[in-house]
Amino acid sequence: MPSSDADNTGGTIAAGTDAVRRRAAWIGIAVLAALIVVGLASGGAPRVTEGRVLVVGDSLTNGSNAAVRSALTDAGWEAVVDGRGGWSIGHWREPLVQLANFARPDVAIVALGTNNCDRTCRRLDPEIDGIIETLLDAGAQEIYWVNVQESAAYPADPATVNDAIARAVVRWPQVRLIDLDAAFDGHPEWHGGVGDPHFNEAGAQQFGALLVKALAARP
Repeated sequence: MPSSDADNTGGTIAAGTDAVRRRAAWIGIAVLAALIVVGLASGGAPRVTEGRVLVVGDSLTNGSNAAVRSALTDAGWEAVVDGRGGWSIGHWREPLVQLANFARPDVAIVALGTNNCDRTCRRLDPEIDGIIETLLDAGAQEIYWVNVQESAAYPADPATVNDAIARAVVRWPQVRLIDLDAAFDGHPEWHGGVGDPHFNEAGAQQFGALLVKALAARP
């Protein structure tokens, strides 16, 4: 579920909590980099035919990490997947700079918004733009933004979140939409429970397949 400070779109987050999140982000990125280096050194690196893809998100991505990485790797991508439970769009802005500069993605996928609009939705547009700018600065040529599920228990105002994502797709020619809402609507068997936006094992597999399908349709 969203944490009490998960939405920083206009709210004030306690400095201590913010500092803890930043430290955890740096540690997580360092661990992620070490794991990738170990994997490459072991000789088990798969053949990359499509390029580098970075996937960032919240607990939905975190819970689907293995399935998403497997699906992207099988499709020929060198994938870096990082999901942080309870994180809103704004929470990712600073940590993303280091992660994106490490991953240097050709393509990025952003699955954020489920933890937004907890208190206010006023700053969605600039926060989305900040994420996009960071990814473009790190070399991403294309960015795919996954919208939120409007039939789930949260976010509190999913239509507003999805409208903001849709506006970003119009503002930025490099950004495309992955319509998670349409793909997962009517599929309670892919979720952890009624109204739960999180995926079970079958849902994680479907989420990975959805991302691969979107990338396969690139022009």
